[in-house]
Amino acid sequence: MVITAGKGSVSCSFLLKLLRVASLSGSGEAGKRELIKRIGRQLEDASVPDLLIPTVEGENTIYDIDVVLNIVEEFVMQDNRSAKTCAEVTEELEGMKSLSIVSGASMVAVTKLVDGYLAEVAKDPNLPLSKFVDLAEMVSNESRAVHDGLYRAIDMFLKEHPSMNKSDRKKLCGLIDCKLLSPDACGHAVQNERLPLEWPCKSSTTSKPGLVPLLPPPPPIAGRTAAASPPTGARGRPGRQTPPKTSGMGRRPKVRRQVHEARREPRRREREEQQQQRGQQEALKWEGLEREAESYSDTEEDSRKDLVEQRAGRRE
Repeated sequence: MVITAGKGSVSCSFLLKLLRVASLSGSGEAGKRELIKRIGRQLEDASVPDLLIPTVEGENTIYDIDVVLNIVEEFVMQDNRSAKTCAEVTEELEGMKSLSIVSGASMVAVTKLVDGYLAEVAKDPNLPLSKFVDLAEMVSNESRAVHDGLYRAIDMFLKEHPSMNKSDRKKLCGLIDCKLLSPDACGHAVQNERLPLEWPCKSSTTSKPGLVPLLPPPPPIAGRTAAASPPTGARGRPGRQTPPKTSGMGRRPKVRRQVHEARREPRRREREEQQQQRGQQEALKWEGLEREAESYSDTEEDSRKDLVEQRAGRRE
């Protein structure tokens, strides 16, 4: 079969289906390499189910993560090559800015695709940690504005690999930037027992991003010694002394900041409590989803057993 040349002439989903057939049928390496190059040019148009290519018989893993590593590597190489070409073009070239915007949007889309793929293949108990880390690090962290997708994939990997040692857990969780987690994901991470205790997101709430520790009591204000002057009245004549006006502008800047922070302290505590409540609610929500998935699996297994028994009864 002849495939039309040019990006976009054939959909990325169709090319991935061809690659799946070629991998399962044992086709030549040259044909598969050509398909990988074609897919790498338009990987941003793919979906997670398209990338779930099963392995051939005899492999330990469920999905062929090596071919996905080659596809993403091809995409990154072509993206870097196009960025270098744009940098060599003079500034007077029209459309150079739009080309860089398109390249950045493609990288963001592929990063989301990779995080979603990692969340699916992490359910495989035979998936090696090294391949998981290699695929996660292959895309740039600059294209991950939020690390929620990566956190979800790592949490799934830890769930399916409960016997991981402490050093591997630290290495895996080191891929996540706590500052780029949403409040819901950060609250879930604090309550997550699968994460190592030394992880920054598992520390106290006062050290989490966005929370300011309590201020110490303001120091006493040192008085000033001024030269004595006779009391004067309203018109400058000797008489009853007028009390000085005390305003915020008369205080020193450091003291004003401390007073301002002390007034804002109740609001901070209230936001801390609300964030902790959201984290607990998110943890309960994730636990409910896990229980629902387990109950669905049990129901499906019971239905399969009943069907087998019915077929056995008919044969008798």
